Amino acid sequence: MDAFSYHASASGMNYRLFSPRGGGGRHGAALVVWLHGGGEGGLLVDGHDYYDNEATLRANRGALGFATPEAQRLFGGAYVLAPQATSAWMDDGDGYAPQILEAIEEVVARHRIDRRRIHVVGCSNGGYMSLKMVAEHPDLFATSVPICCGIGPRDGSGRYFVSDDELAAMTTPTWLVASADDTTLDPEDNTVYAHERIDGSILSLYDSVTRDGNTYPGHWSWIYVARNDPRHRGRHVWEWMARTRR
Repeated sequence: MDAFSYHASASGMNYRLFSPRGGGGRHGAALVVWLHGGGEGGLLVDGHDYYDNEATLRANRGALGFATPEAQRLFGGAYVLAPQATSAWMDDGDGYAPQILEAIEEVVARHRIDRRRIHVVGCSNGGYMSLKMVAEHPDLFATSVPICCGIGPRDGSGRYFVSDDELAAMTTPTWLVASADDTTLDPEDNTVYAHERIDGSILSLYDSVTRDGNTYPGHWSWIYVARNDPRHRGRHVWEWMARTRR
């Protein structure tokens, strides 16, 4: 965690940033944007202030995995940006999308980053928000990896929503990950549904979330991405991301 520096965007969104040792090649380094789950946002209500710019890293290995030597070697050096919502992404996707974009643009302006290699990854709430960012900015990201994502009720009655038209219009290379025993966000109604509508998308649907002999709640499929486990046609997810350019 200490390798991630503390920052806030011009409009006040907290974010943590990992900076690679190398420059990432002739065109600059990649940028991986990690969008956290629902439990890692701030709590700015009733006089409380838990907007600490740390929960995004402490909760799980999601952002940290991309800062490991293994991931950095595959990417040839990558910045890792972990913005923090003041509540939950699902509470206001329309409001958070421009704030996330602002943080991305600030990081790109200050560092030597290859704009063809900006990747968005998110779990649960962040899985929804990764799809939302692609829908809002179809030409920005090289890849999108929504994990155990939510897309909202199909009639648009929920507080968050990614429409069928938005899913069908997505051309950003997309790799969706979930576990079939997820009881928090039903994979058939969300991840599988999105996969069936995003042309050319990859789906890794596990039976359960098991690692090193331990079985975790089915919603925790981010564990697999954080360990570079998903595989398709002989290539793991980090390698697929690292080799894909916009």
